[in-house]
Amino acid sequence: VEGKLAVTLLDPSSSSSINEQLISAGLARKSKQFKVDAIARKMVDGSGIASLAAGLASAQDAARRSRVGMWRYGDVGEDDEEEK
Repeated sequence: VEGKLAVTLLDPSSSSSINEQLISAGLARKSKQFKVDAIARKMVDGSGIASLAAGLASAQDAARRSRVGMWRYGDVGEDDEEEK
């Protein structure tokens, strides 16, 4: 997405990314699919970002089902309005 930076933080002592750990704890949300697709289109090989996004989606679904962090009281509303 134009003007935004996508970063994956890795913890050498863990097999998962710090991004995934935050999402699993209900402290962060995954990017929306259209944003992931936009990033992947700009890459020579977007398969890595697609794989990462799938893992983050699984972590978010598990956090939502477990009602941890922001999911404690149920589903957090979506804000589909684009940032300007």
